[in-house]
Amino acid sequence: MAKSSISDDDLKFDTKHDLTNNQRFLESSYEDFTENKIEGNIHYYLTNVNDENVIISRTEIEESSSGINTLEVDLVMSNPDNILKNRLNLQGAVKRASVDNIRSIIRDIRTNNPTIKKVVAYVISPILESNYRRMGFETSFCL
Repeated sequence: MAKSSISDDDLKFDTKHDLTNNQRFLESSYEDFTENKIEGNIHYYLTNVNDENVIISRTEIEESSSGINTLEVDLVMSNPDNILKNRLNLQGAVKRASVDNIRSIIRDIRTNNPTIKKVVAYVISPILESNYRRMGFETSFCL
């Protein structure tokens, strides 16, 4: 990707924040696998890109005594170039990839683990919150 500068301070902050979160997700995922810290309530979702398996998200199921289980969707991995392309409105950006990935994960959870009734996610997306509500989940914890 060509070098570019960002003159808008808010856009620069938001872009750096997204890239930092993405890096944190990558590092914690790597640590989980290298230190064998994956427990039964933690699930990684993968996709295939250029014949390579790529982690797109990590979820954790928190069981409660009331029988209402909560799915926590951790940060969703993104291609750093795509983050920049989206933030800077550059050609070739894949729009809404994170929303579509999480929507697929939620569909999988609804089908394969119906005891989960609440989803907690760090997402700033009215589209995703609408999808959660439409699928019957509480959305009060979405940021």
